[in-house]
Amino acid sequence: MISTAILTFVAAVTLSDLPYSYETYSVLDSDALEVGATIKPQSGWKWNTKYPSKFKVRVGDMEETGWQTFTNGAMSASLNSKHKIKNVVIVASFSVCNDTACKVFKDQELRFDSKNALKPCITCHGKDLNGKKKTPAIRGLSFEDLYASMTTIVPDKMKKVSSRLTAQEKTAISKYISKLEKP
Repeated sequence: MISTAILTFVAAVTLSDLPYSYETYSVLDSDALEVGATIKPQSGWKWNTKYPSKFKVRVGDMEETGWQTFTNGAMSASLNSKHKIKNVVIVASFSVCNDTACKVFKDQELRFDSKNALKPCITCHGKDLNGKKKTPAIRGLSFEDLYASMTTIVPDKMKKVSSRLTAQEKTAISKYISKLEKP
């Protein structure tokens, strides 16, 4: 049985007039839509751990999740797979501080702008991730092996691609590919 899935990610978004940037990611498969984001303070700013940071996920005009807490800028949630990522927005409230002041951000919308994150994998490992002449099959490998190939035991040919991925993207890609049935 072959699992039908789409994996999408968004590159970092830096808003020049705000003291933070953010990265969003999404994984859509036949069971669930997992969405997540990481908010990163700009240089000179830090995460305010005393502020009760929270987020919710909005799908279209409906609230899909209640408020959930998060720490140090990382958040994720699972939704029903019937939703399309273009209709999903993460709404977050949080605070960042510098040496002189703290700023509180309420109901900040972290939007998704899809692109195919598996494209670099497919280029070398084939459209079904079953390998090519000079590259091995990665479809259905264990999460641990896949994650290690992007973090600690990175083959020379993968170093450039791996260096461009966030920790959340490496985790999501490893999770997704490890759930695929082996060839």
